[in-house]
Amino acid sequence: KAILHEWLWDHFYPTAERRKPVPTREEKRELAAKTGLTPQQVGDWFVNARARLWKPYIEGLVRGVCDEMQTQPEGEAAAPAAAAAAAGGGSCEGGFGAMLRGSLE
Repeated sequence: KAILHEWLWDHFYPTAERRKPVPTREEKRELAAKTGLTPQQVGDWFVNARARLWKPYIEGLVRGVCDEMQTQPEGEAAAPAAAAAAAGGGSCEGGFGAMLRGSLE
């Protein structure tokens, strides 16, 4: 389990190559060999970990950015997180999922 947690945290934040912490088939096989689980069990573990750990954390980050963007007085420079989300095309309209998708495209 510690091996899976380590992999999750090493790949936690979205990147251009990987939007979610989802191991490839080969990575699942490697993780299965290290943990004694089957690749299917490894995949199931990551499905649950993303639902329980990753998604709430990312939504909290996005919520914070949205709150920051909405409370920023007009004419003032946006904080770095809000500026980065805005530059990435993210918008608080349409909910957190829409902002996250816009920021990653």
